[in-house]
Amino acid sequence: MLTPHDHALRRALTVAAAVGAGVTALVGCGSSHPATGSSFPTGSATIGSLHITGAYVPLNASPSVAAAYFTVTDDGAADTLLSVTSPISRSIGLHRTVDHGSTGEMLPVVSLPVSQSAALRLAPGGYHVMLMSPATMKVGQTVALTLHFAHAGAVTVQTPVVPLTAGDDDTSTMTMASSSASGGSMTGMS
Repeated sequence: MLTPHDHALRRALTVAAAVGAGVTALVGCGSSHPATGSSFPTGSATIGSLHITGAYVPLNASPSVAAAYFTVTDDGAADTLLSVTSPISRSIGLHRTVDHGSTGEMLPVVSLPVSQSAALRLAPGGYHVMLMSPATMKVGQTVALTLHFAHAGAVTVQTPVVPLTAGDDDTSTMTMASSSASGGSMTGMS
């Protein structure tokens, strides 16, 4: 049975996911707003054969959740993204969004594989990092995200907070499955 806190978290995640889906159309996979051409800064880092690029955190629409996005490419042996930590949030999870037509669902994932054959892309509407109850953020601020990999170890990416641009008319709904319902577990550390 869900507690009032679970219902509040679910509502906040629904808003953040719907807004995040709108950012996909407005920001895209790059760092340029297609309508205005304005550029957004992104963060990057390298550890061993892993290259993290395009990292950004859209300003959260809800104070109870925020998301982070980036791409990981691999020039060497396969690896696995195990978790992400940050001083801005004590509870951080890896999630994926599953589209069900007019609705979507956010499901926690335990880890994400990284290989030479395909880049690991965390983007709105797909895999993403979910920051629960983050500290207050401002556009232009840099957030330290530490990515923990099974083989390469940990690397910190200085990740800029970018504007959350309004304008998406999408009225679809998102729900967040509990880790027990999805068979996965929340990933994150304090």
